Amino acid sequence: MRTSAWRVPVAVTRVYLSVEVDRHADDITKALGCKPSEARRYRNVLLQRDLTQWKLDLAAGPFAHEVVRQATDRLLELGEDLARRIARLNADDPDVVAMVIAQHVSTDPRTTGFELSSALIQWLAAAGAAIAIDQDVWDRDGPEGEIAPA
Repeated sequence: MRTSAWRVPVAVTRVYLSVEVDRHADDITKALGCKPSEARRYRNVLLQRDLTQWKLDLAAGPFAHEVVRQATDRLLELGEDLARRIARLNADDPDVVAMVIAQHVSTDPRTTGFELSSALIQWLAAAGAAIAIDQDVWDRDGPEGEIAPA
């Protein structure tokens, strides 16, 4: 018996810490005591100044609730010391640190919902970090992958 593949949109959720400040990546790394997953310097047109975006990947995957839970576990493992270091960095230049939840949502309901636990909220509050949620929905014209029907 042959089963044919059908096409469905691929959903991806990525969670990371983002620091955007007018410092060099090495200075941010030293202040936080950990290395970034990615760092880049760019020109912020609205602020008319150069900034560094420093990112620390926390988790990624297809199901948002699992990814956010994994990211929460990772932040809690990184500990309160990192939260205090972020708070000191944030005190110098407020509103520069956020935990970003970037979702590319498909029609699969497992890709949409997630919970922000009280432990996560407490960690972010101690760090003075914001939460940014960036969502976009892929329709039939969006990126697609193939899976076989069950």
